[in-house]
Amino acid sequence: MALNGVDISGHQTDATVTEWLPLVDFVIVKATEGKGTTSSAWAPRVALARDAGKLVGHYHYAWPENGGAVDAAHFLTVVGSISGEVAVLDFEPFGQTSPAESWPQYVTDFADTVLKATCREPWLYSEDYHLGVLEQHATPEQLARIRRMPLWKAGNGNAYVASPDVSPGDLHGWAALACWQWTSTPLDRDVFYGTATDWRGEPTPTPKPEEPPVARVTWRGITTDAETALYLTAVAKEVTVMAKAAGVPDWTVTPIPRCGSYQTTTAASAGTHAGGGAVDINAVGLTDRQARVLESAARKCGGTAWFRPALAGVWQKHVHILRSDCTDLAYAARQQVKAYRAGYNGLANNGPDTGNRSWVNVTWAQVKAAANAVVNVGSAVVIDAKVRGIQHALRLTVDGKLGPQTYRAVWRLSLASREQRAGFLKLSDADRKQLQRDIGCKWVDGKWSLVGSEMPGRLRDAVGGVQRVMGIPIDRVWTDSVEGVQFKRLYTAAGFKP
Repeated sequence: MALNGVDISGHQTDATVTEWLPLVDFVIVKATEGKGTTSSAWAPRVALARDAGKLVGHYHYAWPENGGAVDAAHFLTVVGSISGEVAVLDFEPFGQTSPAESWPQYVTDFADTVLKATCREPWLYSEDYHLGVLEQHATPEQLARIRRMPLWKAGNGNAYVASPDVSPGDLHGWAALACWQWTSTPLDRDVFYGTATDWRGEPTPTPKPEEPPVARVTWRGITTDAETALYLTAVAKEVTVMAKAAGVPDWTVTPIPRCGSYQTTTAASAGTHAGGGAVDINAVGLTDRQARVLESAARKCGGTAWFRPALAGVWQKHVHILRSDCTDLAYAARQQVKAYRAGYNGLANNGPDTGNRSWVNVTWAQVKAAANAVVNVGSAVVIDAKVRGIQHALRLTVDGKLGPQTYRAVWRLSLASREQRAGFLKLSDADRKQLQRDIGCKWVDGKWSLVGSEMPGRLRDAVGGVQRVMGIPIDRVWTDSVEGVQFKRLYTAAGFKP
């Protein structure tokens, strides 16, 4: 079920608001801006909507330079008690001077302050560009916190569409939207994916359709479902890639016998193996670094995974893996997925998760779709938008034309991302300096050593920007099997021949 509504500020006339009220289910009104501005239209418009029996929301326009807690305090002072109504952070700081690196902290501070005061998560309103910037600069912990906020997205690809039935596009790691602003004509119109009860409580995003049941298969000696077998094969391949990058020996990924899926006698499993999507991988004989590589590979491919050191008399050294989006997970396994996404270790002690949390919201369906995606050759608009996005991410001349300059910039980036210092040094001096310009280094000297720790971080941010544009789950690491394939499809569709 979906509800229709509008969002308004002081820019609309009273006549327009009065005309639209009978046609909508909800109204979201601008309340405040920055640390001291209050909209004069807020109080009368909210009163009008409440009197008409409409669901109501209130939004605050962000000024990151003030700090999230300061802005939130002003917002809360103005709106007061809004039980049963929605609070929103409108995050689109166009033309503001605060550095983008500070934006994720602003958003998390605003959210924490509002949550503490109202016992309810505020929504985050933004569009593709600023959502991408937040992804690019947030730490894994900040990104996980931001994604707990229900997402109200504006447009698709920084543009509006003709109908709410059109896809909203990239969800930037959220499982689903809470609300979508699909047009600004004749005023901002929105669709809320839930019921009036959801609005007054926690909004429930539109659930994804469940996968049809799949047959049980055997994967390297254990029983699981067919989709999880494909996932585990991808994990095994990713282990090889990540082991090389980490400088540790590769090995064969081997599950523990009788520790696959649909097992009700697996020791110490607490029922997590009773359904599909579950497997324990043997880590006996592996170093802890190797076990962490396996844990990270499983997470990167869209799974919940924890490295479990040996516990005498309980379990051997292993990595516990769940395919997070498996619809046949046992109840206990589903609870573990929730614990993982909330930052816990999935054990009874509810300890902190100590693994790499870069891929907390990535699912296997997303990874598989990205690997299999084909650029729409017939859509010049899609190709132009992707090329422009890549050019913007790499500080190139933005013209939408995929020619030698853009191709070579991506080639430089991919080589240095894959092989780090060794790849960087394979470039000519001119290409090394140009790469440093492309990714925004403070020093442009063609030398890895003099830029110190800046180079790896800048490379990761640049790759993340390209991944966002290409619609690939963002992990800020370039691989030929995913990013390389996608870029080849793009330049082929654009008619460029290297």
